[in-house]
Amino acid sequence: MYSKALYSSWLYYNADRILFDAGEGASSVLGNKTFAIKRVFLSHGHADHIAGLVSLVNIRNNAMGDKEKELIVYYPKDNYLVSEMMSFLGRTNR
Repeated sequence: MYSKALYSSWLYYNADRILFDAGEGASSVLGNKTFAIKRVFLSHGHADHIAGLVSLVNIRNNAMGDKEKELIVYYPKDNYLVSEMMSFLGRTNR
């Protein structure tokens, strides 16, 4: 688990390859574990919980190797900021 108030919060659960929140720097600290993540759960849309999501997705999509690995992101449906970010990622990472 990593947390620095107002900067970055995330927790990686290795057994199920789940990332809870995706604060800035999560993919850098996780290194190769980034490619093993199957699901990301975002608790809410504050920057310290979502700022690392774009980097995480880009690293996975731009790396050499299997580009078909599924990554499912769950987030609160009524959160406009997260919804817009997910829409952006869907348009730019095909």
